[in-house]
Amino acid sequence: MTDYLRIDKIKHLPENAKNHDLGAIILSIKKYGFVDPLAINTTTGNDIDGNGRLDALRSMMLAGMPPPQDVKTDPDGMWLVPVHYISRPADIEKALAIALNRTNELGGWNAEILTRVLSDIATDGQLTGTGYDAEDVDNLIKDLNAPTTPSENAPKGGGVHTCPECGAEFED
Repeated sequence: MTDYLRIDKIKHLPENAKNHDLGAIILSIKKYGFVDPLAINTTTGNDIDGNGRLDALRSMMLAGMPPPQDVKTDPDGMWLVPVHYISRPADIEKALAIALNRTNELGGWNAEILTRVLSDIATDGQLTGTGYDAEDVDNLIKDLNAPTTPSENAPKGGGVHTCPECGAEFED
């Protein structure tokens, strides 16, 4: 079950190290709604997952935009933001916030699938709000189609090489 919390009552995590592209987040929220609730730590009241989304919502509200899909308003017009509550000790919440962001970064992308999906999305006119633009898609296509070149550290051929593991020598 989703709970809702007044936007003016939500506290940022102090010393949040993550930078955010608010323009990209706002475009995504405007297009798809607010689909990823904030995670509020009941121990401290801090938002430990969603500081960028919170900043985007605050910017949208201050700019006089209507609340996006999935954000409600209370009788005085204040935005009510979807949240879920977790309870974690205060001394781990900064580490948890970093882990939530970093583990997403570590996964990376399958370039071939990403390029194919983004190309399809672009063809359908649905690229806005994804965080990618047409130039990004063009660059991904170029990267996939670029000829592979040997590593600078790869043997050049025609010489004697020594195995760094066992010391054995071999010729090309």
